[in-house]
Amino acid sequence: MQRVRQKFDSNEDEEELLRLQEEFLTTKQRPAATVVRRPQPPVASQPIRDVISLDAPPDLEDVPAAAPKPKGKGKSLFATRRELEERENAAAAMEAGDVGDTQGPAVKRVVDFDSHFGNVMGGVTEKDVVKLDFTIGGGGTWRHIPPPTGFPEPVHRSVFQRMHMQKKQEESISKEAPSRPTPGTAPLYHEIHEENVKKLSEMSEADINEARAQLLHSLDPNLLEKLMQRKPVTERGPNEDAKVDVNFHSSRSSHHGEERHVHFQDDAVEIIGESFGGDIGEGVVVDTDLAVDGIKEDGPLLRHPPITTQEESIDVDGPDADADAQEDDDPLVMKAKYYADVPAEHDKLEWMGIKLPHSNPSTPSQPQFAHSDLHPVAHLRFDFVGTILDQAAAVPVHKGLHHHGEDPDLAGYTLPELFHLMRSQVPSQRVIALNTVARVLAKVGRGEYPQRQGTEIATYLTSDKTRAVAYLRSALDDRNVAVVVAAVGALAAWLVEGDEEEREGEEGLGGGWEWRWREKGDVVDRGYEGVWMTPRSLNGGKVQAGGGVTKKFGLDIVDQKKIDEDNNDDDDDGESGSKAEDYADDTIEAHAKLAQKDLIAALLRMQILPRLRYLLENLAGSEDGNLDHWTLGLVVCILLRIVRGSKAACDELVAKSPRLIELVWKWGVVGAQWPIVEEREGEMDGEGSKLHADRRKTKRTEKKWPSVVVVRFLRTLTQSSRDVARDVCVGKGLADDLLRFVIMSPSSMPAGPARSRAYALQVEVLRTYRTLAAYGLFCHVLADIFVAVPGWLADAEAGYEHDEDAGWIARRTVAVMGLLEVYAHAAADMHRMEPEHDICWAQPVSYVGSVVGAVGGWIEGMQGAESSLRVAVLASALGYVGAWCRYLDANPPPGGETEVIGIWEMLRGAFHEDVLNRIVRAVEDMEAEPLMDTSTWELENLAGAYHPEVRRMMERRADEAVLVDLLLRMMQVAGAFGRLPIKAVENEAKGVVTSDAIMKALQVLQRRGASPMRYWTSILDRPKNHLLWTWANATKTLGLVDVPSFPRNMWIRTATELMTRLQPGDEWLVKWLLDNVVLDEKVVGEWFLQLFPGQRPALPLGALKDILELFYRAVVGSDGQIAHSKGLCMHDGRDVGSLMADYSPVPKKAFVTGLPLSPSWVFTPIDELYNADHSEVLRELPDGYQAKEEEIVVSTLEVAKVLCNHVGEGLALAALDPAAVTVALMKVFMIGEKNKDDGGWGGAGEEVFRDQRVDRLVAWWLDRYSAGNVGATSLESSATPLEPSANPLLPLESAWLASSRYTRTTTTPFYQFYQDFSAQYAAVSFGGTSFARLLLPVLSTSYPSDYKHLIWNDLFDVLQTIRLDVEDVPCVEPGGRGVAAFLYPHETNTAVLRFYLRAVLEGKARKEGRQGVGKGALYWIAVHHLSELCFEGAGTSTMVGSIAREVAVMMCSRGSNEVVGDWVRYQGVVEGNIVMPPECYGVARRDAEEVRRRMRVLMGLIGEGGKFDRLVDKVKDVLDL
Repeated sequence: MQRVRQKFDSNEDEEELLRLQEEFLTTKQRPAATVVRRPQPPVASQPIRDVISLDAPPDLEDVPAAAPKPKGKGKSLFATRRELEERENAAAAMEAGDVGDTQGPAVKRVVDFDSHFGNVMGGVTEKDVVKLDFTIGGGGTWRHIPPPTGFPEPVHRSVFQRMHMQKKQEESISKEAPSRPTPGTAPLYHEIHEENVKKLSEMSEADINEARAQLLHSLDPNLLEKLMQRKPVTERGPNEDAKVDVNFHSSRSSHHGEERHVHFQDDAVEIIGESFGGDIGEGVVVDTDLAVDGIKEDGPLLRHPPITTQEESIDVDGPDADADAQEDDDPLVMKAKYYADVPAEHDKLEWMGIKLPHSNPSTPSQPQFAHSDLHPVAHLRFDFVGTILDQAAAVPVHKGLHHHGEDPDLAGYTLPELFHLMRSQVPSQRVIALNTVARVLAKVGRGEYPQRQGTEIATYLTSDKTRAVAYLRSALDDRNVAVVVAAVGALAAWLVEGDEEEREGEEGLGGGWEWRWREKGDVVDRGYEGVWMTPRSLNGGKVQAGGGVTKKFGLDIVDQKKIDEDNNDDDDDGESGSKAEDYADDTIEAHAKLAQKDLIAALLRMQILPRLRYLLENLAGSEDGNLDHWTLGLVVCILLRIVRGSKAACDELVAKSPRLIELVWKWGVVGAQWPIVEEREGEMDGEGSKLHADRRKTKRTEKKWPSVVVVRFLRTLTQSSRDVARDVCVGKGLADDLLRFVIMSPSSMPAGPARSRAYALQVEVLRTYRTLAAYGLFCHVLADIFVAVPGWLADAEAGYEHDEDAGWIARRTVAVMGLLEVYAHAAADMHRMEPEHDICWAQPVSYVGSVVGAVGGWIEGMQGAESSLRVAVLASALGYVGAWCRYLDANPPPGGETEVIGIWEMLRGAFHEDVLNRIVRAVEDMEAEPLMDTSTWELENLAGAYHPEVRRMMERRADEAVLVDLLLRMMQVAGAFGRLPIKAVENEAKGVVTSDAIMKALQVLQRRGASPMRYWTSILDRPKNHLLWTWANATKTLGLVDVPSFPRNMWIRTATELMTRLQPGDEWLVKWLLDNVVLDEKVVGEWFLQLFPGQRPALPLGALKDILELFYRAVVGSDGQIAHSKGLCMHDGRDVGSLMADYSPVPKKAFVTGLPLSPSWVFTPIDELYNADHSEVLRELPDGYQAKEEEIVVSTLEVAKVLCNHVGEGLALAALDPAAVTVALMKVFMIGEKNKDDGGWGGAGEEVFRDQRVDRLVAWWLDRYSAGNVGATSLESSATPLEPSANPLLPLESAWLASSRYTRTTTTPFYQFYQDFSAQYAAVSFGGTSFARLLLPVLSTSYPSDYKHLIWNDLFDVLQTIRLDVEDVPCVEPGGRGVAAFLYPHETNTAVLRFYLRAVLEGKARKEGRQGVGKGALYWIAVHHLSELCFEGAGTSTMVGSIAREVAVMMCSRGSNEVVGDWVRYQGVVEGNIVMPPECYGVARRDAEEVRRRMRVLMGLIGEGGKFDRLVDKVKDVLDL
């Protein structure tokens, strides 16, 4: 192969050059150029060519000395560099031409310019210059006239203008010089041709071949092929064009599928065809400049024509294009030359007036997105009202939707373009962008986009890469008031929930009957409590098991970083569980990242509270240039949503921005008009509450209407903390300011919106006073409203039908009776109030007679299609009467028993069978429509009902909560009257508690269930949970549990299910269930005897509470949490620090405690023992605690055995998850082995599992879930794929993570735990049956092969100790798969198949099993997969066929007769049913045709001839063939 010298590298030093020279000489390579000596041709015969003579230079003395140059002006830097470059070129030419001594070695020569300059120049002669005639059209001569300004003329890119100027110039030339014939002179290329022919005649054949080879190597083959097909120029006629067609490849031609050509004419070429030799042919024509400059190894050919005459032209896209004009200025030419790799933007080219071939102007242009954002939402285009535009539709230009963006021919704005416009210097552009984004957000909230598209838009806006929150927050700081107004509207559209009555203007709709889900939640029992609106994105993987664990290669891999983020939450910075150090930087990136998880926390970090304070302090006046009343209302709505976000937000507002509270109060209450006597600012139509309403068309007034949102804002602050309620609401006189809205009757206001606003204010103030009374604060206000209450009750008693304000009267009735109920609880103990004795007992209960008298009318009002508001009125009345009756033992009524009996008789109508049945039917109707999860429609970083579907679901759940609350109030009243020592009342009340209607309703609610998640939507499940608890409590305290006819199994089931349903704030209720049901000696003892007659518990049942109570109380919550919960449940505000429940998905403690409890909560003591090195419970056990480890384990298993068993058809207790039970039992065998250092816990040194009581209980639990009891015998359960689950973890992996509050904060995956467990078995088990049974669940086909490696390979030496029957195998797979989970689908992993083969051939997997009757589980599993591999799946693939042949050969050569016979005759399924061993090993024996088929398959696998025949014969002998 010929080697070519590389291009000169400036980094090469002299030594490198010498080395290359020596290599050239030693290898004797053919030089790349050969010097031929020939005489100098005569000068006159040469055309314009420069020739360097190779003759010997003349002597120095023959050359006249140059005259000394006068010292002139210094040269410029450019001239100096040019002279240096000329000298270097001359030196290179001299070195190449100096070959005088051909005998000596070729060495590097150094040219001395001082001594040889004259010799070199003396050898250079020039030809006579032939002046070329550039006459245009035979006329005038071309001259270059410099521009008069001295600067080049500007280049105009317009093709049309350029063509027009050229045509004009040609016309002027033709006028000056008329056309005349040109003298016939030989073209220049004929002279060049003659010179080339002469040169070729002087060259040898070898030189010609060498030159030909070089040309062939250097030119593009495609070009050569084109040139060889052309006719030689010398053979063409005078008018025949000699054109060269060169493919012009560009993005345009490739896009349109058209081949483009460039044409060159005669005078532009040189005939060099003869220099290629005879194989190519003569007359090949090529542009010499193109061949040198235009040809690239992998690139397209570029045009580079020489100067042409008038007849010469370059034809691009047709004959109309002028070659000379397009050469330098044509955009297509410049693109092809300089930007060949950049795709052409056809729409822009057409917009510039450049016509492209095959362009159809009628076809709408397709978008050419230049955005770097690849999110599909980034390319949606919106109009000014937020409507998504169809990009294929033609939008008129006059609509103003075309702009100078990335795609100027497309109408509308993308979200990135809108965010870009928010940074514009023009305020109107910023306003347009903000308003458009606000309308997009509003449409997302109203559900006007398709579900998927709306979700994508919301997700895109919350992304940390979009940084939408930064744009909107920065717009609030704008100096232009119009921009601030638009920014407030955009933030309100994002933060304020859609159709909630947060915005003013909706009070008059429907006469007050239309109320929203949030208000429905406020009227139920303990409705003054709230819940923090924690976003779903703060899940952290802890609501569902598996946080920080991902699936890779079939294993659960722990993400330490994710777990650290989840477990290092910091609530002090207002981030609702976000890791503070991740967002500590005060940068846009940090804020956007935080906003992606929690939008409210991000706004707090971006100092939105000081900015809102500035707006209210400086721009809230009525002067021109300030914010309008509607915008200020939206500011308050934004502030309300912020304080609902978290306790940290409220604390930051109170501690850092107290002035903001004063400004809000001044704007919405103190400075507002009362009573309302004139039209409000911003009088609007029915669409007035919508964001897109015309907020500017207002009539300014001196006084604004009072704001309901401001009162609601104060109530939220009051709920956040007792200290805020005492110091801010009461201490600063804000509660006193509200009294005027209660005292003055709304009926005195003008009818219509003004009266509706007055009613709304009155109702909201009463709820605020109710919240304060729950703390025991501001109770003396009862004296101020004492006189007004009878009139309110009289209005409600009058009925709903004849008053236009009936809806508002009903809502006020619910509010006032809820307030009286709380006052009754507070007055029952004078010390519950602050100050003490603020009111007396007689004050709140003075209206019992009036309320009871109105109950009958309210029941009648429920007839027909009653609304939830009518139901709420009756429920609130019963709640008030129930609170009065609850404290009659300490506060007897003045009329004694007679008064009590009279009130009960008036209440009988509420407990009538018809009323109860109607309520039960309504509950059953709700059961027909299952509860749906709202996560699909919710924003990830913002909790709330921001979509119509979420609001619809919340309305349904709120209606159900109101209906269930009525049943709860009935139960409270019946329970309270049933405790009175009045026989006539007591018996009837007990009958209500156990009535058929009540029992049926409870069963429906149990079947319907409740959400087990910690989330804000669970607040509406509290009435359901509280009803079940109240029934369990009433039946226990009334002694109904001891009645033989009482359904005790249902009672215990209700109690155990409530343990996992009750939410934060109900810790005291769970503790009561522990003390009175779960650990009660009498209850557990009687239930044990009923479940297991004739058996004795492993420990005295009376000791269970002493042993386990501390463990269960620790997992329920701390002592402070339990005391707080008791204060809420017993209506004692002294121990209540906050009325807001934390249903945050992310627990705030390092060790997970609190409600709701895990489904495997009953095994908590075992988990504490297993994690003894971490357990705080074990360290804090009192000194008198004497229980040992095995006693704790036995007590735990006994309690679980009692609570989780079932008796009675249709009333089965809630069964535990088999996987959770399996993990708990595995921990029993690992107690004491995880860490020898138990952290100070003095446990027993002997293994707990060796205790006989422990072994019996473990075996009982394993038998409960073994294949003998639940094993599936139908193949349908294994063939049907399971439904996809949101949890990617396998059952045991999920159970492992959910089984302990410690595994959620450690990095131990289940696989590592199972490794330790299998190693423990090999070390200390001695083949224990229960220990061995717990090894088998992971052999299911759904688990990765790594688990099978542990059993079949790592434990191979002890594999024979696992002698278990098939009936002993625990089946923990979901869906009732049973033993089918171990068989199907067939095993395809070659390593596992070899493990099976080895275990069977070496006798480690024994057929005998535990009982010796051929039911060995491991043997059965191995034979099944090996037989199915060879006889059913051998032909499925080459890989399977290869391992099948290996198994067949090894089986036939090394297997015993029994093993081979079982392997060949095995048949796992007959008629769709799984055949269990040992019958499965002989099924094929009865089918002779099947046996022959398998023999044919076997012979095909093994082969024929030699030893293979002997193997086949062995099998035939085994099968008796």
